[in-house]
Amino acid sequence: MAQFDEFGGGGTGAWSSLGGGWSVSGVAGVAGDIGGAVQDLTSMAGDASAEGNYTTAEGIANQDVRLEETATAIKEAQQQRQFEQTIGTQTAQVAGQGFGASGSALDLLRSSVQQGALAHATIATQGLINESSYQQQANAYAGEANAAKSAENAALVGGVLKIGEAAASVAFMAA
Repeated sequence: MAQFDEFGGGGTGAWSSLGGGWSVSGVAGVAGDIGGAVQDLTSMAGDASAEGNYTTAEGIANQDVRLEETATAIKEAQQQRQFEQTIGTQTAQVAGQGFGASGSALDLLRSSVQQGALAHATIATQGLINESSYQQQANAYAGEANAAKSAENAALVGGVLKIGEAAASVAFMAA
């Protein structure tokens, strides 16, 4: 028969006899376990929210990678068009003045081709740098989302264990 033993000693169900029994410290321990479980489960909800936010940020960063790829391709196409117009204009001017494709005319065309290649390489390299930056952001957000998911799972396990501990304490005291 269980008995409330406010002072923790004596009685047929006292803790000292390992037979269970209700005590202030036992009830306080159960309340503490339940409070800890509530805290862990509340923390779990916050971790789930953080995971969702990081997953969203990861998706945005991945979209930025694709947008940067498209923007770089557009810039390269614009630069290529400008390059072709420049070469075409220079070729027409040389031919219009009755000069052949030799000497200074070839030097001018070679210089224009070099400038075009340099501009193309600069655009492509900057595009890759930007894409890499966005990809690193996406990877970092994915890592944060995974960390939040792990914290969420740990909080769930901690909350369940504390509930189990409280139930075991109640069962022990009732015995």
